[in-house]
Amino acid sequence: MPKQPPKKTYGSTRIPRAPIVPARRASSNCPSSSGSPKVHRPSAVPRQVHTFSVPSLEEVRTLKNPSMGHLPCSARHMSSLWTSLKSKLPPENYEAIKDYCDEQEERVEKLTEQKIKQLESDINKYKESLENAQEELSLTKKRLRDLEVKNAELERALTTAAAEMAKQRNEFDQIKSGMERDALQALNKISTLKAEIESQNELRRKLEQQHEVDVRQLHNEIVDLKGNIRVMVRVRNFIQHDCGDSVSNSTVKIPNQRTIHLDSNGRTNGRTVTYEFPQVFGMKSTQDDVFKSVQDLTRSALDGYNICVMAYGQTGSGKTFTMRGGDDNNAGIIPRTVQFLLSEQKRLAHLGWRYDFSVSFMEIYKDQVFDLLSLRRDSLIPRIGTSSVQIPKLTEVNLFSDSDMDSLLRMADATRSTAATKCNEFSSRSHAIFKLIINGHNETTGENFKSELNLVDLAGSERVKESEASGERFTETTHINKSLSALQNVLRARLLKQNHIPYRDSKLTSVLQESLESLGKGSSKTLMIVTVAPTEKHLAETRRSLEFAIQTSTVNIGTAKRN
Repeated sequence: MPKQPPKKTYGSTRIPRAPIVPARRASSNCPSSSGSPKVHRPSAVPRQVHTFSVPSLEEVRTLKNPSMGHLPCSARHMSSLWTSLKSKLPPENYEAIKDYCDEQEERVEKLTEQKIKQLESDINKYKESLENAQEELSLTKKRLRDLEVKNAELERALTTAAAEMAKQRNEFDQIKSGMERDALQALNKISTLKAEIESQNELRRKLEQQHEVDVRQLHNEIVDLKGNIRVMVRVRNFIQHDCGDSVSNSTVKIPNQRTIHLDSNGRTNGRTVTYEFPQVFGMKSTQDDVFKSVQDLTRSALDGYNICVMAYGQTGSGKTFTMRGGDDNNAGIIPRTVQFLLSEQKRLAHLGWRYDFSVSFMEIYKDQVFDLLSLRRDSLIPRIGTSSVQIPKLTEVNLFSDSDMDSLLRMADATRSTAATKCNEFSSRSHAIFKLIINGHNETTGENFKSELNLVDLAGSERVKESEASGERFTETTHINKSLSALQNVLRARLLKQNHIPYRDSKLTSVLQESLESLGKGSSKTLMIVTVAPTEKHLAETRRSLEFAIQTSTVNIGTAKRN
């Protein structure tokens, strides 16, 4: 094949290298005067005619010749234009333009190649991006398909779950309905059972109340069988004041809990005198042993009975220790009784019983009444009525706890009259009377009562000659013995069933009248604890105390009745 001439480009238009043919002038298309035939062109496509003058070299370089108009776009036009320019340009200009065109052509080719490379690079990038996009699209489509599959599975699972939920809801509704029905039945059954339980509880309370009534009645019948005035004897142990006496030369022997032998050692012609009592406490007996025998009687105070417990004996025989005692295990009848009644108050609360306790503490000193719970030492005058004894201005304190009792006892101990005698270094020179007033009310039965519990620590009996008392001690001993003698006379009058009972002979018997006489009600129970000393030097007083105990145990006040 023949070698093709290299192509030339001007600007962005590639044109072939060819001779430039000058364009026809517009006048050449018109008929000449010589009569050449006219060339007819379609009127629908007008022909564009380029008319321009020959540009200068500078104009060609810069392509700024206005007469050139718009450069033709086709290669034929460019070739024709170049041929026309070539024929019109001088040779020197032609060569210069040619060189310049060649130079520009090379430049254009270089720029074109760079542009092509850039475009090819961009195309490659676009292809790579397209491939990546297609790959991503493929992955996305795959994920979409997977998601569609998963979504279909989830929809199926959701449909199944919805059906299962509907089934479970239906079952739940059935179970709920059944449970509500069962709950209603259970509530009805509970209401029925509750009513039955309340009925049974009410019956149980009534049975317990009746049982309590029966127990109380039986308890008090047993107490009555033991006698309205019960007598117990307590023999104290040897103490330092006995001056060398010991158990080996004791004048008192206790073979059993009901018998006491008084061994006179020749002073009663060698005879041993035997006494029988409901209860005898030996030298080894404890405070708790004594209180257990007293407890059933003090319990009757909560049943509406007036109770009196007295400790009688010579000076130094252990009366105050028995009644007042000491601390802890040595506590006597008074603190133990209060503690017991407070515990019974709590125990009987479930049966509807409510108890109010109030306390007064007095002493009778030289036949005058004094308040042990007051700092004032004013003599009080009892008012003896037909059915009761009133002591105006006597302090009365509500009792709620053991600690209240302790403080009251300490105050009474500090104000009670004591003095040293030949028979006792700390002899009580007065009769101490602890009075506990009980007001009982049963909220269930409406029952009410008022009772009194008198715990009496009598002053010591002693012979004036043996006590060697003088002055103030002599006067005290005289009043003590007179009041004790009045007490014996009252008990003897009760024993002989005399019409007149001399309660007014002393302040002691006046104050204790309600406890020593039924006053037509028979509501009193009395216990006397006779304390004796085991020593030989106290033999005479011990015998007199035991004889008094025997006389007292035969007294019948009458069957006790509740207030």
